[in-house]
Amino acid sequence: DEIQLITSRDGVRFTRVADRAVFLPKSQPPQWGTGGQRMASQMVLHKDKVLVYYGSRGQDASGVLDKPLQIGLATIPRDQFVSMVPNQLLETGMLELRPLVYRGGSLYLNTTVLAGGSVCAELTDFEGTPIEGFDRDNAIAIEEDGLDQPVRWKAGDRSVSLNELGSGHRFQPLRLRLWIHHAHVHALRER
Repeated sequence: DEIQLITSRDGVRFTRVADRAVFLPKSQPPQWGTGGQRMASQMVLHKDKVLVYYGSRGQDASGVLDKPLQIGLATIPRDQFVSMVPNQLLETGMLELRPLVYRGGSLYLNTTVLAGGSVCAELTDFEGTPIEGFDRDNAIAIEEDGLDQPVRWKAGDRSVSLNELGSGHRFQPLRLRLWIHHAHVHALRER
């Protein structure tokens, strides 16, 4: 009766997500949402939330279905189905993305930062050498939750973003390293 997630690229073959982890747990009797939960086939992205509609019934304390089928709504912040975290949450971990060609926009992270936590970014060339001014030492730490936290670096008395990367590095494959401490990184966007 608990909802799990599956994915399919062709609508014929399906794969369960997250080793059958429960996505939407059922309630405890005698509340609504205890019996026969069924999720709609599509989730809806509305502004910064994912809307998940599902149907369920209620059971009494003995487990007898005693409430009619009704529609429920669960919400999730955009892009927060999964996250990258260090193996030991209280230690700093480094995540290095495969080389990507950044088009010169700004980078934004979707983060959940726990008390005392932070996320810092570093850009390197293809071989992994940090790019001057865009290294970890100049990174401005992201220290709060947000769906679109700007990735920035210090440049004297101002801050810079990816769009100020020198022409020698634009349109070249670069690596982005994220230093994650007591935080979750859900998604990365360039715009």
